[in-house]
Amino acid sequence: MLAQAVVVLAALASPARADLQAGLQAAQRGDYATAYYEWKPLADEGDPDALFNIGRLYEEGLFVRQDMERAANFYARAAERNHPIALFQLGVLAEAEEEPDYAAAARYYEASVNAGWPQALVNLGRLYAEGLGVEQDFARAVELYRAAADEHSLPKAQFNLARMYHLGRGVEQDMDEAMRLYALSAEQGFVPAQRSLGLIYLNGEGGVPQDLARALEQFELAAEAGDPSSMYNIGYMYYEGLGVEQSAETAAEWYYRATRAGSAAAASHLAYLFEIGEGVPQNTQQALSLYEQAAVAGDPVAQYNLGRIYASGTLVEQDMERAFEYFTQAAQQGEALALYSLALMYEEGVAVEKNVDYAVQLLNLAAAQGLQEAIDKLAAMGR
Repeated sequence: MLAQAVVVLAALASPARADLQAGLQAAQRGDYATAYYEWKPLADEGDPDALFNIGRLYEEGLFVRQDMERAANFYARAAERNHPIALFQLGVLAEAEEEPDYAAAARYYEASVNAGWPQALVNLGRLYAEGLGVEQDFARAVELYRAAADEHSLPKAQFNLARMYHLGRGVEQDMDEAMRLYALSAEQGFVPAQRSLGLIYLNGEGGVPQDLARALEQFELAAEAGDPSSMYNIGYMYYEGLGVEQSAETAAEWYYRATRAGSAAAASHLAYLFEIGEGVPQNTQQALSLYEQAAVAGDPVAQYNLGRIYASGTLVEQDMERAFEYFTQAAQQGEALALYSLALMYEEGVAVEKNVDYAVQLLNLAAAQGLQEAIDKLAAMGR
């Protein structure tokens, strides 16, 4: 909401400050027309806070028609007066362009940092971590994240710094420090940190002992905040009986919630339950619909399963050309069973020109993932 984004000002005695504060109060109650008319005269006089706030109205399309170019113009005028959040917002807009200008974003974030806006530390750190617009420099990214985390307790900075310790980027790998920082971020309600803690506890990663109760606790916190991945993970825990009583019915409920929230992986798993009638009544049409939904969203398991279904002709009329298409999509993402299935099609020349050498390449990729069928097939072929 704009009320959270506009500059929060102390009530000062000058008439200009009173008008600015009146506009802020109007914005906080959703009266953006009044806010605009309070701020516009001040913006015309060059007041940097008013310029920034008018820019936000144009960026969000509140009272005025959304106009990113006009928003940028107002931000630029505020930035000329060294407005820290306007500088930051210009960096955000530079990254959001159809062809992102990361170099410009880095310059704006640097200026925003120098003007005292702590959020810019996080964004500038990310650019250094990813080498976007600047030369990749993990040590510099860590320095920026640490300043934002230690001096300002920003949860995203704590999370990003935790990732650096987790992966050993720019610092010596230290899982204890990573967990401390993940916890600080999660305590502030930062969903990616809650999800990460859940996954670490679920898998017992990096020397952290597996703790299924704590994994579920973190996933539930993130799910309550609407995180589809955590909803999916809770469903997975119920399906496998990990730290909870095994229940396909409860798993299906969580997969359904996660699917509604946008998880392609959950849609794929829910499709499988409908296909086999586990935890839900068997419904092949619902299974196909969910598989297709997940496949369009890029889920490789759903793509493989659709390939399997079209190849077998069990739920639909057999269609080897469509099977080949779905296996190819999944194989391109490294899905082992799809690599194996596609290899068999190339070996036999089914729906594609026969190519045994390429089939062997695909089998090797699947075998490298430990797929026993691929290992056995290679052995049978003497490869």
